Amino acid sequence: MQAVYAYRQKQESNFNLALEQIDEDFQPDLNSMEPPNMPRLRANKRDAKQAFRQGYQKRKLKNSLTPEVLDSVTRAVDGYYNQLREDRKRIQQQMLADVEEITHSYFAILAFVIELKEYIGRLKVRHDKNPDMVMVESHYKLGDSVFLEALSNTEDITKEIAKRSISWKGDDSLVKRVYKNQFDSNERYAEFIATLESDFEADQKIMHYLIRKVLFKHEDFLSHFEENDPHWSENEDVVLSMLVKTFKGMVAGKPVELAPLSQNWKADKAFFTELFDEVIDNSDELDEIVKDKLKNWELDRVAMMDKIILEMAIAEMTHFSNIPIKVTINEFIELSKNYSTPKSKQFVNGVLDVVSKELTQSGKIKKSGRGLIDNQ
Repeated sequence: MQAVYAYRQKQESNFNLALEQIDEDFQPDLNSMEPPNMPRLRANKRDAKQAFRQGYQKRKLKNSLTPEVLDSVTRAVDGYYNQLREDRKRIQQQMLADVEEITHSYFAILAFVIELKEYIGRLKVRHDKNPDMVMVESHYKLGDSVFLEALSNTEDITKEIAKRSISWKGDDSLVKRVYKNQFDSNERYAEFIATLESDFEADQKIMHYLIRKVLFKHEDFLSHFEENDPHWSENEDVVLSMLVKTFKGMVAGKPVELAPLSQNWKADKAFFTELFDEVIDNSDELDEIVKDKLKNWELDRVAMMDKIILEMAIAEMTHFSNIPIKVTINEFIELSKNYSTPKSKQFVNGVLDVVSKELTQSGKIKKSGRGLIDNQ
C-alpha cells in the first residue's frame, strides 16, 4: 500500500517537473542579440502547458501545435514517462526490501536476546572473581538459561546473524540498560530468579513474558528499531508475532524451528509485485469503478489512502481468482483501520460490498476453487 502511495506521489511530482520544463523552454534567451518576443513566448508556454495537460495521459498531442510548442510538449511527455518508469522500478524494489527488513529485525532481536544471555554470563564471571559484588547468585540465572542456550546454539540463527553482520557487542550499554533498568526491577522476573533451579519450560515462559511485556515496551530498545527501520510502526507487530511463535514452538532437546515471515516467499513476492502492477496499470479503470459508487462525494475529496485501499481491493478481487471476496474485503478493512481516517472502516466496507456484488453479477469477478466456494 505504501508503494502505491509513493508512486502516486511521484506521478504528481513528475507532472509538476514537466510543467517546469515547459516554463524553462519558453524563457527569453538572454544571450540573443534580438529582443525577445514576450507575447509569443507567453502564448507558446500557455499552449504547451494546455497541450501537455490534455494529452500527456494518452500521449496524444494536437496536430495543430506549432513546431516549437510540439517539440516542448513532446519532450515534457517523454521526460514524464521516462522518469516515472525509473521511479516505478525503484519503488517496487524498495517495496520488496521493506518486507525483507521485517526478517532482519527478527534476527536482530534474536541476536539481542543471545547477547543478553552472554552479558549476564559476563556479570557472573565478574561476581565469581569478586564475591563482594552486591548482586546475589540468583540474579545470574538467565545467563545459564537452557532455553537461551538452545537459541545461541542454533546454527540457522547464528549463521543468519553473521551473514547480516548483526552485532550488539558494540552497543553493550543498551543491553545493560534493558537488563538493569527493566528486567531487574520487574516483579515477574524477580519471582523467576527466586529459585536457582533451571528448567526449560520456566525459562521459556519468562522469555515469552519478557519479550512481550518488557523488551517491546522499553523506550530505548524501540527507538533503536524506529531509527533503523522507517516502517517499524507497521512491522513491529509482525516481528513480535514471529518471535512469540519461535519461542512458544521450542521444545527441550529438539532443534529450534524458526518462524518464517512467509511459507513461500517466492510466491508472496510475485503476488506483491503483480498486485502493485495491476493497480498502477489499471488506475483509470479502477478510479471509474470507485467514482461510480461515491454518493455526494467527488473522487478527489476522498482521502488518498482510502482511494488506494479501494483500488487495491478491487484489483485483488478482479485479478486473483483464488482469493475469496470476503477475505479481500476483511483484509482491506483492517488496513483502513490502521492507516486511514476513523470513518474509513465503514466507508471502505460499504463501497467494497456494493462493488463486489455488481462486479460479480457483471462477470468481472470470477472466482474459482476455494474462492468460489467461500463466496456462494
